[in-house]
Amino acid sequence: MKGEIIVEKQEKSGWGTKIIEKLAKDIQNAFPSIEGFSRTNTFRMRAFYIAYQNSPPAGGLFQENPKEK
Repeated sequence: MKGEIIVEKQEKSGWGTKIIEKLAKDIQNAFPSIEGFSRTNTFRMRAFYIAYQNSPPAGGLFQENPKEK
């Protein structure tokens, strides 16, 4: 899940709607065999996106693939 989607949904709904909690539960219900979409992790995905949304992708910083050497 992209943090961007979480932020967009939250901006549309507002803080008081518990959108992150609802989103985490919806994902857990839709994909019960996949772990990692707890309320806490969903907040972390959001925070990570906000912190790094204006940073260039890390992959673009490498001149060549270090594994090819």
